[in-house]
Amino acid sequence: MVKDPDVRVLYNKRGVSDYALYDEAGIKERTGVTPAQYPDYAALRGDPSDNLDGVPGVGEKTAAKLITQYGSLASVFDHADEQTPKLRASLHESRERVLRNAGLMRLRADVPVATDARTWVPTPNAEALKALFGRLEFSTMGQRWA
Repeated sequence: MVKDPDVRVLYNKRGVSDYALYDEAGIKERTGVTPAQYPDYAALRGDPSDNLDGVPGVGEKTAAKLITQYGSLASVFDHADEQTPKLRASLHESRERVLRNAGLMRLRADVPVATDARTWVPTPNAEALKALFGRLEFSTMGQRWA
């Protein structure tokens, strides 16, 4: 997740066509964790969309509870021995994989990116477009390129 007041997340609610747009407060309301904590939460519960396994037996509610209680994934593992026997065993057995997956889920902000969007806009071939519009009988669009 990106921690930025100007960023919104399109979250798939159900199926392939039911989505909701969330801001930072919406992510907290939806998941129980802040956007900064979301990668740790997702690593604990797993992320099926990226085919990343979480801790067996840990779903959304347990992941949110653990991250909220301990603050971070590292702290959850530091307190693994305080959990129920089944959860303790699952945390110990999946620690390395879950920590690796958490690293894969984090967005990197230190990557240099060209910020001039004009470099991404191609220069159209006017003659080819006019010919295409003529073949497709797009007369109005063809006139705009004349």
